[in-house]
Amino acid sequence: MGLMRSLLFMPGNRERMLAKTPTMVADGVIWDLEDAVPWEEKQAARELVRQVLAEQGVQFPDSLRLYVRVNPEVSDLLEADLGAVAGPCLHGVMLPKVESAEQVLRLDRLLGELEEERRLAPGSIKVLILVETALGVIRAYDSASVCGRVEAVCFGGEDFTRDLGIQRTPDGDEIHHARCAIVLAAAAAGLQAVDTVYTSLDDLAGLERDCALARRLGFGGKLAIHPRQVDLINRTFAPTEADLAFARRVVEAFADPAAAGRGVVVVNGKMVDKPVVERARRLLSEAAARRPPGASL
Repeated sequence: MGLMRSLLFMPGNRERMLAKTPTMVADGVIWDLEDAVPWEEKQAARELVRQVLAEQGVQFPDSLRLYVRVNPEVSDLLEADLGAVAGPCLHGVMLPKVESAEQVLRLDRLLGELEEERRLAPGSIKVLILVETALGVIRAYDSASVCGRVEAVCFGGEDFTRDLGIQRTPDGDEIHHARCAIVLAAAAAGLQAVDTVYTSLDDLAGLERDCALARRLGFGGKLAIHPRQVDLINRTFAPTEADLAFARRVVEAFADPAAAGRGVVVVNGKMVDKPVVERARRLLSEAAARRPPGASL
């Protein structure tokens, strides 16, 4: 289904917002049963998410990637959350506070049991792991690579800075090392890295700068906490027309019979070799996966 540029959180205790899910332009939507829901409302939110999934899920478009952020294992709510949401209309779950491969394996086992019980295809419920602590960052590759269900490694900068006992700042210098570590872990596991949320809702210029930095570091997308952030995130993480035009020229240059047997060609005055060609092909493939039916690339 291609890379996810934007993943939008929606509180699991707000029925009107959940019902608007099909109208969202984010590449993925995450119904949140964890941070967005006060402790005393956890059970009611779980039941609401179960109900909306059962009553409206079949009407959601097939292209919609719907996830539920469940509560972490230490909360003793994880199994009840999974039991409420596992079904054919759910694309996957987000597991927060991931710090070890063992946590992911236990989730894999629980999901496998639910898939068998509910006659779902094995492995059909995907997993996003959310890394939010120093220990989680250090062990990110092990957590990401231990299970074939994992689709992406997401970074939670707010909890990460709290774990370190430092302040979150607009320029993000304090999370730079962790961002790089997450990107490397995800790439080594063959997965996408998704950057942390930007919490200043009215600062769209700041969000644009933050997205641009994250993209330069190697993130393929970003978590969002409000629908107004999604368009900007999508634009920033999508290739530009210039990017696509150059990628097409690179692929065409290497496909030219005159380039046969040569490891390097010149495109627009630049030396281009095999890694650049592979990157161009991947860019075109990802863009093709996102384009609407009938649209040209």
